Amino acid sequence: MYISGVSKDVSKLFSYIEKLNDEGKLKILIYIFSLINNNQINDRNEINPDLKLDDDLKILKFSYIGLSDGHCEIFIQYLISIYNMLNKYDKAIYVNNNVEGLIYTEEEKIIVHMFENLSFNDKLDIIRELFIRYDNETYFKNKITIITFNSKLNGYNIANNILKFKESDLH
Repeated sequence: MYISGVSKDVSKLFSYIEKLNDEGKLKILIYIFSLINNNQINDRNEINPDLKLDDDLKILKFSYIGLSDGHCEIFIQYLISIYNMLNKYDKAIYVNNNVEGLIYTEEEKIIVHMFENLSFNDKLDIIRELFIRYDNETYFKNKITIITFNSKLNGYNIANNILKFKESDLH
């Protein structure tokens, strides 16, 4: 792992992610970024936090980590296009902030379930590691063309911004 000081749950989950093939890793990225885009990475694991009138709810948004919130949706659409190119038969689409057409294997479902049951801080650590590995081109086993997040930010910068967010009182 590139980041240190993580919980056993984070290390264990990432060891499962590392064993996936590139298609599975891609689906995990799409899943997690869809959660971020829908404000579902929050400190109370609320499914629809936008419906809450609670100022103390801490929600991970791209704008809190140095990117515009629109970057998330663009990134998801890019990942879906890569998925569709890799998987010639199944086609995924992004409609109304939801990804449709992804079929998860049992192993991927276990990883998704494990991610959903992590604490907010552990989820942030997984996301930090994903940003670094994706940007350093060490996430996928094969060479997959990747887009950068921002001309001024690399994966380490974004991971550091997530750490600052994690330690802050932003909401």
